[in-house]
Amino acid sequence: QIRELKIEAVHQELLSLQRDLTLRSGGIERLTVVRGAAAVGQPLSALPHSPSAYVATILRGPFLLAPTNDLLFRPGDIVVLI
Repeated sequence: QIRELKIEAVHQELLSLQRDLTLRSGGIERLTVVRGAAAVGQPLSALPHSPSAYVATILRGPFLLAPTNDLLFRPGDIVVLI
């Protein structure tokens, strides 16, 4: 029962975040790094940057990684942009 309440609380927070971003013409995008992509083996700092997008985190397997400039992308990484 406690787990269900925690999931519901997280769900509500995500809905609030989505609403806040939408009101400001923003959004959250998930991009998967596929095998053979130009980003594979490249550090975050080597990729083109947009002033309107920010790498919030990288999901790698069960891990949540901070977006550091020296992080090398691997196939299967999920990049979360805001």
